[in-house]
Amino acid sequence: MSTQYEEVRIVSNNAYLIPWFFVIYEQYKGDGFGIHTCADQHLRAKRLGALCKEYDVLLLQEVWGGGSSPLTWDLERTHSFLQR
Repeated sequence: MSTQYEEVRIVSNNAYLIPWFFVIYEQYKGDGFGIHTCADQHLRAKRLGALCKEYDVLLLQEVWGGGSSPLTWDLERTHSFLQR
């Protein structure tokens, strides 16, 4: 008897889609760190969504805040979501 296996592709990534209020806090604080690391949330989310389309199972951390929408727009059609 022959056994056939199907390949399952898995990706794990920290999306770092930090909410906007943390960016504002960093601007207020004055160290500039949040301004530079969080400024491209929507672009990062869109690119991460394109990457994730290639995988069957996605394990993503820090998918929160208003910047996460571009990540889920296309994936909603092809993947199910479990959020914790």
